[in-house]
Formats: sequence, C-alpha cells, structure tokens
Amino acid sequence: ELFEYAIDNKVLVSSPVVLFALLKAVAFGWQQHQIAENARQIADQGKTLYDRILKFVEYLSGMGKSLESCVMKYNEAIGSLEGRLLPAARRFIEMGVTAKKIDSPRHVELQPRSPSPVPEEDSETES
Repeated sequence: ELFEYAIDNKVLVSSPVVLFALLKAVAFGWQQHQIAENARQIADQGKTLYDRILKFVEYLSGMGKSLESCVMKYNEAIGSLEGRLLPAARRFIEMGVTAKKIDSPRHVELQPRSPSPVPEEDSETES
C-alpha cells in the first residue's frame, strides 16, 4: 500500500544506497548536458568566426585588387611623365626660360606581401 501511494504521488521510496546511485546518475546526466551545451556554443562560435574570416578575406581581396589598380595607374603616370612631360619641360631649360631642374619622382620600392595559398582540405574532413 505504501509503495502504491508513493508511486501515485510520484515519490520514489528508496534506500540510502539506491538514492545515492540515483543522485550520481542525475549528476552525471547534468554534466553530460553541460558538456553538450558547451560543445554547441563552441560550434556556434566557430561558425561565427569562420564567417568573419570569409568576410575579412573578401575585404582583403578587394584591397589587393585596388592596390594592383593603383600601382598600374602609378606606372602609367610615371610613363607619361618620363616619356612626354619631362622631355617637354627640359626644352624650357634648353631655351633658357628657367634654370630650375625638375627632379624625377621617388621610386616606389615597397611591394605588398603575397598571401600564402590556402591548402585544400581533403573531402573526408568536410563532413
């Protein structure tokens, strides 16, 4: 009768040994739940980080294209200066109009660093 009454009221009658075992099982379940929750949060953070890296690489690629375009335009301007403008300006010196010499523009020696290629992943690791 006591056991039926306890079950009807959702009460578990147990000895201290059984109660201790049940408490250990519940504690283990809570630990596993916490581990699973931490793993989910790590996965979410990893996805966020990966998405941000993709966006950063997109911006960096755009900067590289702009830098390449800038260097091309700079080289075109130097070509025009050296091929057409400076020879015409030097004729003024030859004619005695001025004695001031035009210095050549500073040579750009710095080069952007080329990124290392990103290694391709095996298809097995993409699961």
